[in-house]
Amino acid sequence: MNVLMLPFQRCSLVLLFCLSVMLCFANGCGNANNGMLSYSDQPLSEWVDKLGNSKLQGSERQKAVLAVQSIGTNALPFLLAQIRRGSAIDGPRRAGIVAALEALGKPGEMALPALTEITVQGNERSSETALWALSRMGNPGVEAMTNALGNSNEARRSKVIKMLHSMGTNAHTAVPAMLLCLRNTKDDYDTAFWAGCGAARASQQPREIIRNLSTNLLEGGSACRYGSASALRLFGNEAKEAVPALRTLLSDKNERVRYAASNALLSIQQ
Repeated sequence: MNVLMLPFQRCSLVLLFCLSVMLCFANGCGNANNGMLSYSDQPLSEWVDKLGNSKLQGSERQKAVLAVQSIGTNALPFLLAQIRRGSAIDGPRRAGIVAALEALGKPGEMALPALTEITVQGNERSSETALWALSRMGNPGVEAMTNALGNSNEARRSKVIKMLHSMGTNAHTAVPAMLLCLRNTKDDYDTAFWAGCGAARASQQPREIIRNLSTNLLEGGSACRYGSASALRLFGNEAKEAVPALRTLLSDKNERVRYAASNALLSIQQ
């Protein structure tokens, strides 16, 4: 079930063409690319592994960042090919791939369509790595996750929502998409919980979100009511205006909704 459809309208035809050429190269020559690209006589793969080593700090880490930045967008085919390998890159290589894409900054945004595609259609581990990378790429990454949110199956959508939730206010541009996901969720209580709480944590306008969630308590389906009540609990005393609606849910026919409403009321000083 798609809850949101947001096409990739911001990528120019030139960027898409360049990226498609790079991806073709990555799929056919990923390993060769590893040997061809280097900085200071060390191959790209070694610099990526260094970035994935959490013990590497200070000037040595900065040197690894500089190496990736110097290689620039030429590194993208290798990085994307590595992500597609899934669990084969677990460990320092996986963390290094994410750090390398973050280090590339603006030039790395050429990989956004491919990362979104991997998030939606790649194997489970590849999808998780792509999603992790997107979360480290600022607002463009959040926008790409929003696109993935609208085009993913239920299991993938839950992972995207949880990642957005973990980002707090850094995901504020995804609040409308999370609220839409919450309203459209049928029987997926887990996704409803993370969508509601994610929107609450990311919002920079709490009063507006509280009003929206309060309306959901009266008009939404059972999963939506559950997710909305769970999110209102996070606002504590700020959510006083939701008290009447929350009280009506104490007699809701759904046990999970009653439980969430009770917890929300306990968090509000009355």
